[in-house]
Amino acid sequence: MNPFDTIATSRAVFSIGRVSMTNQVRGSVWSLDDALAAHRKAGGAYFQFFAVPEMSAGIYTLAAGSIDGQAPHVEDEIYYIVSGRGQIFIDGTSHPVETGATIFVAREVEHRFHDITEDLTILVIFAPAHDEAESDRRRADQVEGA
Repeated sequence: MNPFDTIATSRAVFSIGRVSMTNQVRGSVWSLDDALAAHRKAGGAYFQFFAVPEMSAGIYTLAAGSIDGQAPHVEDEIYYIVSGRGQIFIDGTSHPVETGATIFVAREVEHRFHDITEDLTILVIFAPAHDEAESDRRRADQVEGA
């Protein structure tokens, strides 16, 4: 079963590119190719393809030379660099990142990618599940305060 196809059951709802599950679903598998294809189809820099109350996952892309405008989140997060190269600023310190790097950022800690020299494709895992509306509000507040 491809989790990106539309399937509805009494226990879970699977939809094109986004999967939300109840606690009664015991697991699912996605290929990186399927997640990346769903991200491309949706457009935009971030696409969340999986969510349960305790965690969520998405694909985040940043082009070389672009500016990462994110604000601190209310969730802990792990980034896995699928491809690309750049730097990440975490709580006052910059760190080089490249394909294969795994990064942890605690909730409410200032962070952003910068000096992106090769397009970044990033798998992002949030715990608890990422609140996209709250993230958008915080990003807007950050722009207004600049």
